[in-house]
Order: sequence, then C-alpha cells, then structure tokens
Amino acid sequence: MSKLNFSTENCPICKSKMNIIIEQKDVDFVGKIWIFTYKCNNCGYKKTDVMIDKIRPPRKITFVVERTEDLYIKVIKSSSATVRLPELEYEIKPGPAAIGKITNIEGILRDFLDGLTFFRDNTKKIEQIRERILKTIEGKDKLTVVIEDPLGQSDIISKKAKVEEST
Repeated sequence: MSKLNFSTENCPICKSKMNIIIEQKDVDFVGKIWIFTYKCNNCGYKKTDVMIDKIRPPRKITFVVERTEDLYIKVIKSSSATVRLPELEYEIKPGPAAIGKITNIEGILRDFLDGLTFFRDNTKKIEQIRERILKTIEGKDKLTVVIEDPLGQSDIISKKAKVEEST
C-alpha cells in the first residue's frame, strides 16, 4: 500500500486549501485501486472517490438481490456512477457531492433508504419504496440493482453480476 498526502486544491465551500490523500490498495478479486480523499480542515468539507487501476469502457452492471447472502457482495461505486432500483423507479445520480466508495449490496440499499429522508411529498409511494427495500434487506423480497458508470470504474464483485459495455 502506498500513500501520498499533500495540500493543493481549493475547497469548493470555503476556498481554503484542502488536504489530498491518495492511497493505493490491493482489493481481493479486483486488484489495485486508488482512493482519493479531499478534506478541508477549515470548514470540514470531505469528498472521497475510488478508482480501479484499469482503463475500462463505460459499463452497466446488473445484479438481482435474491437472498440475504447477496447483501454481503462487495461493490465498488465510483463518484461518476448512477445507481438504480428499476422496479421502484428510484435512482441516485452523481453530482458535485457524489462520493466513490467500497461497500456491499446492503450498503447500496441503505444509501437508497437514507435518500428517502429528502422526499417531502407523495409519502404513500415513499413508504412503499421504503418497505420494499427493507423487505429485500430482510431476505423477504427481490430487487435489481443497476450501476451505470460512464468511466467504467464501478463493479459488483460476483459471478451473478451481469456486466455490459454501455455507451
């Protein structure tokens, strides 16, 4: 594992210099990855991104969560990725605050649950979405997770994952 730490970029919030930490790690079944952490000691802003040490074309990864064991499958989600739950017509798109991370399928589903707190209208539909995600986490329902990454840096580490090149 190698690590660099330096201060250079201006914070997007307060314009102070930020610390940038770049780490290279080996991840089982993936290989070398780079973790970029941007942190402002002045205002507390923090952003993290993850990149695989390979150049890949844009990709779409589809995974059906069918059993509780599926919740533990490793996921690498870059900050450029859109994540969808197509049965629920619910998606999380990248934006200025998007982060890259290493997580698992349950972590992705919990990100969707956390996102529901921002919706104020149509509470019946929101509650139906929440119930469906929770049932999937409990192993009582199935959901499809789709990750589309224009930079090809995201992955779901499972033989069950269907990977396609996208445009």
